[in-house]
Amino acid sequence: MNSTPFQNYLHSFSLKKAFWFTFAIDLIFIVLVVLAFMAFNNYAKAKTTSIAGTADPEQFQQQLATMTPEQLLSFGEGIKSFLTVFAVGLLVLIVFTWLGYSLAAAWNWNYLTGRKFQLRTAYWRWNALQLIILLLTVGYVAIALLIKLLFSLLFSLAIENANLLQFLNQLVSLLLLLLFFIFLFLIYHSFVQKYRVWESLAGGFKLFFSQARAIGIAYLFMMGTALALSLIYWLIYLLLSRQYLFPEKTTLWIQLVLSLLFLAWLRLYLLQTVPAVSKERAA
Repeated sequence: MNSTPFQNYLHSFSLKKAFWFTFAIDLIFIVLVVLAFMAFNNYAKAKTTSIAGTADPEQFQQQLATMTPEQLLSFGEGIKSFLTVFAVGLLVLIVFTWLGYSLAAAWNWNYLTGRKFQLRTAYWRWNALQLIILLLTVGYVAIALLIKLLFSLLFSLAIENANLLQFLNQLVSLLLLLLFFIFLFLIYHSFVQKYRVWESLAGGFKLFFSQARAIGIAYLFMMGTALALSLIYWLIYLLLSRQYLFPEKTTLWIQLVLSLLFLAWLRLYLLQTVPAVSKERAA
């Protein structure tokens, strides 16, 4: 007996091993990247203070005005050396983030589809896929910004309430973001079948349009879940903030963890919602 879309939605909250595994992989990746950038940021600040001799901009300007030509030359060499190290370090961090994201995605999707992950061969194809997706993402962001601007203008003409206007603009942003992740996850699912970049892109879009009705219904449930999660978070935050003072970093980490939990659920819900995918997973 086939389950209804609502039954399928409720069943998606029976969070099992696959949910926690993919969430853990994403969380480990994010934590490592954040720690790496924090360490690099601390190094850059300490090095800048060491070169300048002070962290006070006004005091630094005074020191600079009294430097001899020899001191200025030495200072310039120090700045040049620091900028070189900074550029190389930043490049290393970007490459680390890129490779780490590809590894996390490859690991998750091979696990979800029951395939053995071949690190030496398949992993580098994931990196190639991410490059193409990055280019497509740039195009999607440009289109999304235009759509958002259009709706923002329409809303501003029809609505005077600032809070309602802000809510509607954020709603449009959320709709566009969810649509992006749906396309992304369908492409990833298609890619893990054959490891062919261009076929996977076509397969992801084909799957989206061939299963438009099922995805459209799921899209509404995804949107409702995202709004409910946001509401619950803000209610808890407002209640607790009356008694406790939350540092900004703590708030950001809480939002990050909730976002990763939502994406882990979204990934699995999409896979069990699309008939062509769910049948394949059951086979």
